[in-house]
Amino acid sequence: MFSTDVNALPVTVIEEFVIRWQLEVTFEEARRHLGMETQRQWSDNAIDRITPCILASYSIINLLALANAKSKGEDIPIQTCSWYKKTHATFSDVLAYVRAKILRTKYMHRFDKNNEIEDRDLKEIIEQLSAA
Repeated sequence: MFSTDVNALPVTVIEEFVIRWQLEVTFEEARRHLGMETQRQWSDNAIDRITPCILASYSIINLLALANAKSKGEDIPIQTCSWYKKTHATFSDVLAYVRAKILRTKYMHRFDKNNEIEDRDLKEIIEQLSAA
């Protein structure tokens, strides 16, 4: 952490950093999961049009997940691994949750009467696809 303001108190520099942190996380998550910096447009105008759409989709995905979880009375599942324990859902968890809901809605009813694919196998496949 640093500041170009030589008169700023250390507490002020840290407070400004903490305030900005949520915005930095939002941009990083949009880059990592939604491809904000890997756009394939060649003109500045195209990039100017697409970037707000990507940031809007970030908000829409979060709102969809929160509304769905609230209406179903469930928590957004947190994806963990043995070396990294999380206590709060991140955007990757939210994205996986929304993907799983979309895939279940689209495909689960098609296999209800199919004996070749057991319900648990299909649920496992959907979980794997949504985490990808």
